[in-house]
Amino acid sequence: MNPDVLRQGRMAMNVIWVVLAVSFVLPAGPIISTMRAVFAITLAAHVIEFALFHRKLLAAGGTFGHHLGQVLLYGFFHIKQVELDADAARTN
Repeated sequence: MNPDVLRQGRMAMNVIWVVLAVSFVLPAGPIISTMRAVFAITLAAHVIEFALFHRKLLAAGGTFGHHLGQVLLYGFFHIKQVELDADAARTN
């Protein structure tokens, strides 16, 4: 995967997290409730991703906490970046 695509994906995830987090300081309503549900679903998906890929991430180096934080924030984009870095290290 192209590093620029990964960088843009990470930036998009930053924006998504901020927008979804703002829903917790706004008064309740149908759209706000949906945003809060999407926040919870996204967080759960990233926890599942970490559970599925944590061995691969730790084998690539770095600490448990670092990879956990990165996957909770960026999910797929962090995992793909680690794979891209590992491929680059193998070719050098």
